Amino acid sequence: MIQYHQNFQARYKKTPETIQEKCIPIIETLLLEPHHPILSHTQLRGAFSAWHSIQVHGDYRLIFQYITGTLILHDIGTHTQLYQ
Repeated sequence: MIQYHQNFQARYKKTPETIQEKCIPIIETLLLEPHHPILSHTQLRGAFSAWHSIQVHGDYRLIFQYITGTLILHDIGTHTQLYQ
């Protein structure tokens, strides 16, 4: 199951269409094989250690977490947008 956090939904709408198109197969890969090398899967640290990050395309990353078998997509953006 996938849930889309309101932050993700808002930022996704502002994301360039080319990145949006690349996001769909990346999410499908994440569901089927979470540690596939193409994803550059990273677990965040510190206060966000329950969250994970994957590469969508170029500098774009997707932030998510798993809670009781549910994939929750929290945010999408460039490295600078997400980690400032």
